[in-house]
Amino acid sequence: MSAETPRRIHCETPTSPLVSSGIVTESRRGADADAATAKECAWTTLYVKDATRGRCSRVTVHHYGATVCAWTEHALDSPTVGEERLLKSHLFLSELSHVDGSRPLRGGIPLCFPQFGPGALPQHGFARNSTWQLAESVASDRSVSVSFRLKDNEHTRSLWPHSFETTLTVTLNGADKSTLTLQWSVRNSSCGSPSTAADAATTFSFTNCLHPYFAVHDVSKVRVRDVSNLLCRHKTRDNVEIRTDADEHELSFAAEVDVVCYDAPDVMNILEQGRPLMRVTKKGFSEFVIWNPWSEKAKAMSDFADDEYQRMVCLEPGVIRTPHSLAPGDSWTGVMLLEPSY
Repeated sequence: MSAETPRRIHCETPTSPLVSSGIVTESRRGADADAATAKECAWTTLYVKDATRGRCSRVTVHHYGATVCAWTEHALDSPTVGEERLLKSHLFLSELSHVDGSRPLRGGIPLCFPQFGPGALPQHGFARNSTWQLAESVASDRSVSVSFRLKDNEHTRSLWPHSFETTLTVTLNGADKSTLTLQWSVRNSSCGSPSTAADAATTFSFTNCLHPYFAVHDVSKVRVRDVSNLLCRHKTRDNVEIRTDADEHELSFAAEVDVVCYDAPDVMNILEQGRPLMRVTKKGFSEFVIWNPWSEKAKAMSDFADDEYQRMVCLEPGVIRTPHSLAPGDSWTGVMLLEPSY
């Protein structure tokens, strides 16, 4: 980022003299050598403050990719002068991540659409490489939501010739011991009718995934629970599909892990050192992906420090094995609820 002072738009809704929630949107041009061609970068921060408890929670969403890049808990040491002390960061973001809109963020919660993984489109599709528009915001008692929208355009149609509208709504609940909800909808916005053969081509199929990077202290002491009796595809084993044993309740990390759990339960849990860390609940998604690149793959990624694999784990709800089809006018919605253990 350049040293240019950010432009700020601030909207706050006080729910009482001591409780407030709101959003702050900031933008500035990236650090391009040619100021005329430098990209405009924008991000929106949601917050909920409660001076009676001395707590504040914050979530920041980068408009490039509509990527949640931070979710933090703070103590209000001096509420009257706005002094905050960081208590907890729930999400991992690489120190080498590109935050100027030149590449997708390495960390936070990227969006994979309309393709998960490799395929006919660029890796993980184009949603994480597109600038989304801030559509609306709602602040209420102890919660705040913002919605971002992406519609088909000349660039997306050059890659994927379909009319669509996709919306991500991010909701932060609570100033103290906050939770985070992401609701993602996809609509086929073409005008044709699927009842005629000429319009059949307007139906499209997609795969997608919410790709949260959770912050941990030591991944070797992390376990993902609730994996018993699941059919899992192991990318690191030539995509072999293996069903876990009925008494195989946890997955641990001692090497690269890249596993797709088919027909996964709607709730899975992350533990560290035997203690609950994060509860992930999905609705509308059929799979969970569990991923950590480990040391060798980390060294091969230019936007990921060599040792950072030790401080993150991904547990990702997605529609992966069977693409979801939408006829003109139809829509799909998926929800992810993140509940940390405090």
